[in-house]
Amino acid sequence: MKITCLKEELLKKVVIASRLATARATLPILQNIYLEVRNSQLTIRSTDLEQTIEAAVEGRETEDGRVTTPARLLSDYLANTNGDEIKLHNQDLSLTIKGSSAQATIVGAAAEDYPQLPPTKYPQPIKLEGSTVKEIITKTLLAASSADSQPILNSLLWRFQDQSLTVVATDGYRLASYRYHIKQELTGDYLIPRRAAGELERILVVDQPVSVAFAANQVKFSVNGVDLTTRLLEGTFPSFEAIIPTKKTIRLKMSAAALNQGLKTASLFSRDSAFSTKLTLTAKTLTITAVSASYGQSTNTLPVELEGEGDFSVSINALYLTEALNHLDGPIYLDFLEGTKPLVITSPNKGGYLYLVMPLRSE
Repeated sequence: MKITCLKEELLKKVVIASRLATARATLPILQNIYLEVRNSQLTIRSTDLEQTIEAAVEGRETEDGRVTTPARLLSDYLANTNGDEIKLHNQDLSLTIKGSSAQATIVGAAAEDYPQLPPTKYPQPIKLEGSTVKEIITKTLLAASSADSQPILNSLLWRFQDQSLTVVATDGYRLASYRYHIKQELTGDYLIPRRAAGELERILVVDQPVSVAFAANQVKFSVNGVDLTTRLLEGTFPSFEAIIPTKKTIRLKMSAAALNQGLKTASLFSRDSAFSTKLTLTAKTLTITAVSASYGQSTNTLPVELEGEGDFSVSINALYLTEALNHLDGPIYLDFLEGTKPLVITSPNKGGYLYLVMPLRSE
């Protein structure tokens, strides 16, 4: 194997691929990344057996061949070597790296031992805006469960229906949903693993489209010369529509930043009570209260615009709200139904977005 390529492009693609090659890998060789030169192009690949990242780098002065090399060492070395171009060549299991003024040889492992992608035929992909998909994932991923007890909740539901894509995540205590109009005709529910969705969020480029293709039990995302392939989860996503209130008793309109700041202040006093925080509506103000036997008490009163009548009080996990508000700006709506029903946040600037939080039990 031999190739000369731009250092910046090589480093960028190696860093992306290296995320799947960790010290926690189930097989020692999965701590390496796979390098193969063919037809003047270097393919960089990593996998954790559930998902695979493959990136391409163009080069010159090439000879076909392949090798695997420790991912962390290669990325760290490239980040700390000088020069605009890098020359790679291998002899048996050793990879030699030459920069403008430095050279290193890294001992790797046989490429034949590295897991290969099974041949898969994908239908014509659909194309989505990279910036929109990134925003959708950012605003929904936070509601997905990280617990292993309910694997289905470790996923994001991608539902294609009526020329729209709806992405939903829930951990049983909160739910985030984002509906986005698309031009392509596609129908079906697909469960994207939470970790794969996080990897996709990282590789998306704002001004570059992302191609999405589903085949059998997997999906391939392609963006800017990088392919992310992952297995789809099997099972049925919870019937989330049933818990979204179809009516409201009271709607508040207020600043996302002001509410976020008020909740974060209250959270300083509710750390020892699972961030239990009380929201009380009286007249045209919302009072945020947190009480701690260890730390004391915090009270913050904010002005609101009110639709509907009546006083209202509900206890919520403040952390669940702030995690969503961190990704919202401008005005937001808070819809209340009753103390045992979910609190719903929507944004007039993001018409397709909805975030729901279940209340805590009253003391």
